[in-house]
Amino acid sequence: MRKHYRVEIMALWEQKLQIGDKATLFMELGQGIT
Repeated sequence: MRKHYRVEIMALWEQKLQIGDKATLFMELGQGIT
């Protein structure tokens, strides 16, 4: 389940990088890690 979660994070990462919404990306990653 942990690995699957990481896969989803990477997918969201790629999508957000394409959009250029890096600020929101890091905020979401911070909440997910914490």
